[in-house]
Amino acid sequence: MMAAFGGSIFNIAITTILYPPNYSTLPVFINKAYNNLEFGYAAAATMFGGAVVIAIMLVMELTLKRFGPKQN
Repeated sequence: MMAAFGGSIFNIAITTILYPPNYSTLPVFINKAYNNLEFGYAAAATMFGGAVVIAIMLVMELTLKRFGPKQN
């Protein structure tokens, strides 16, 4: 489940179609930066997005371990 969550964050096809006007989602920003040859911005945004996904997954894992069902 967490792998699917991490993989869906950067789904460019869906976010390109569904992003709100006058607002750029992270995958759309990365795509535009890459197309404008701003590789530094694209790489930094990709690393930031990956760090956010890892942090969310870590918080979810720790929460489930602490408050999840107890095993005998």
